[in-house]
Amino acid sequence: MTVKAQSKSIQNTSLQLNSKYNENQENVTKKHKTLSYEDLEYIYGREYKIIYPPNLPAPFLYSRLCKGSVFLKGFEYSNLYLMYDVLKDEVVLKTQNLNSNSIYIQLNKSNIDSIYIESGEDKSKLINIDINYNNFHNGFYEILYNNEEVKLLLKNKVSTNSSKGYDNFIFKHDLIIYKEGVYSKINSKRALLKQFWLKRKSIRKKMTTYNTSYKKMTKDDFTDLLHFINTTSLKSDI
Repeated sequence: MTVKAQSKSIQNTSLQLNSKYNENQENVTKKHKTLSYEDLEYIYGREYKIIYPPNLPAPFLYSRLCKGSVFLKGFEYSNLYLMYDVLKDEVVLKTQNLNSNSIYIQLNKSNIDSIYIESGEDKSKLINIDINYNNFHNGFYEILYNNEEVKLLLKNKVSTNSSKGYDNFIFKHDLIIYKEGVYSKINSKRALLKQFWLKRKSIRKKMTTYNTSYKKMTKDDFTDLLHFINTTSLKSDI
């Protein structure tokens, strides 16, 4: 899924909203003449309260605050400060009111096509995908590989356990392949080989070049592997 977005940078993030973030859009627009009616659409959502102490773990991808963009209805809203709450599968925007106090807004997920976030060398584009298939749920996925025959998705996940009165967060992910109209998890090498059984010898040989276990392969490794699988000949496996 590719989002073709027109670049649209929002420089003024000092939007003053009321405590419930339900102020009439027309009234907000009148207060901020520098932004158009459409510019304000992406910011609507409900207040997000950060309940995680600063020095303790939190269920956010990469860090508590990342530089990024929101893609909405063909437009890119860039130079934003975002957090992706993996536990809730929600996107949170940080802005400020006129008193320079931090405001966190949980954006309306149903309006978002995708988001892009980066923290140092880490970066992800999360696509809002409608998956209505068995135990798979709608939400934000990374697309690692995509062509007409096969797609490889990554779903970030987090589980919790309690220790010393607060939650610990254990980050993990599901690798999901879409092939012949079916979504399947491939979280193990065995599950991957089952999907491409006729190419299993070539796949095993290719995987040795990554010099790591299946569980420790990177997103780039999996992208490269799927490209190899999709383009390699079956001759060596027959």
